[in-house]
Amino acid sequence: MARIFVSYSRADRAFIDQLIPLIRRIYGNTSVWFDDEIHGGANWWQMILDEIAKCDLFIYLISNESLESPYCQAELREALRLNKQILPVIVRRLKPEYPGNITDDLASILSKTQFVDMSSGFKNERNNVKLWGAITRLLEAARTVDSAPATFTPTPEPPVPDKKNSNSGINATMYIAGIAFVVVLIVIGMLVLSSNSGGEGDTPQILADVTDTATPREQEPTIVQAATEADTPSPTTTNTSEPTITPIPTITQTPDVVAAAQQVIEQQTAQAIIDSSTATAERATLDYNLQLTEAANLTATATLWTATPTPNITASVEAVLTNWAAETATQQALDMTATATLWTATPTPTNTATATLTPTPTPDATATLIAF
Repeated sequence: MARIFVSYSRADRAFIDQLIPLIRRIYGNTSVWFDDEIHGGANWWQMILDEIAKCDLFIYLISNESLESPYCQAELREALRLNKQILPVIVRRLKPEYPGNITDDLASILSKTQFVDMSSGFKNERNNVKLWGAITRLLEAARTVDSAPATFTPTPEPPVPDKKNSNSGINATMYIAGIAFVVVLIVIGMLVLSSNSGGEGDTPQILADVTDTATPREQEPTIVQAATEADTPSPTTTNTSEPTITPIPTITQTPDVVAAAQQVIEQQTAQAIIDSSTATAERATLDYNLQLTEAANLTATATLWTATPTPNITASVEAVLTNWAAETATQQALDMTATATLWTATPTPTNTATATLTPTPTPDATATLIAF
C-alpha cells in the first residue's frame, strides 16, 4: 500500500480536512498519514521520523505559516535527507511568491521542484486533475527511485514555538470572518427595510446586492384600475404596478473531485499501457529487423558454400577396391606388354653326331724316367 505523508500548518486545517478523506477514498484508508494520528504519551518526533521513513511520497502543503513553521521545515529536511519524492502544494496565496519566506537552502530546493497550485480550492477541476495526476505519477516513480539516505543522522527535533505566534493566523482568519458576517447582516437588513418602505410610482424598484444566502422571491405586480364616470364616455384607467425583482443567485456546481481523480488515474494508466505496448511493438520490430538481417547474412553465406554429400563408407570402399583392381590389371597388362616387347626369339638346337679323331701319343719311357 502506498504511503503518503502530509506536512501542514495548523492554519491550513480546513484544507487538510478536505484533502485527507479524498486521498483515502482514492488510494485506500491506510494510504496517508499526518500528525493527527499521534496519541498522548507517544514520542511524537520519533513517530514523525518513522512515518517519513516509511512513506513513498511527501506532500508539503505550502502557505505563509507552513513556510515559516520550524516543524514543517524540519519534516521537509528529513524527507530530503531520505531522498523521498516531494510534492509542494500551494493551499493559500503567498507573500512573497513561491517559494515564499523560507530559509535559503530550502528555498533553493523548492524553486527547482514543480508545485501544484490549489489556492483556489477543490472547485477548480483543472487544478484537481493536476493534483491527482502528480500524486499518481510520483507514487509510480517512488517504486524505481533509490531512497538511500543522503546522511545517517536524522533531523533533530525543532524547538517548540510560542503558542501565541502559532495561533496568530487562526485568530486573524476568525476576525476577518466575523467582520464579513456582520457586514452581510447589515446589508440584508437594509434590503428588507428598503423593500418594506417602497412608495407608489410608475418606476419599479429593483433590489440589488444579493448574497449567496438569499432566498429567491417572486412578487406578482399589483395592478389597480380606477374607472370614473364623467361626461366623457370612455373610462379612465390607472395602472399602478410596483414589481419587486430579486435576482436568483447563481448555483455553482462543485465538481466531483474523486471522479476527476479516478479519471486522471485511469487516463494515466491507459497512457502507461499504450506506452508499454508501443515500446513492446518497437522492440518486436527491432527484433524482426535483426532476424531479417541475420537471415540475409546466412543466405549470403550459404550461397558461397559448396554442397558436400554425406559419404557412404561401403560404396567408398567398393569404389576404392574397384579402382585399385582396375589399376592393378592395367599395370599388369602394361608390364606384360613391356616384357613381351623385350623378348628375343631363340631357335631350338639340333644335336648332330660328329666324329672327331684325337691322336694318342706314344709314351717315351726315357723322358718319363727323367721326369721322375
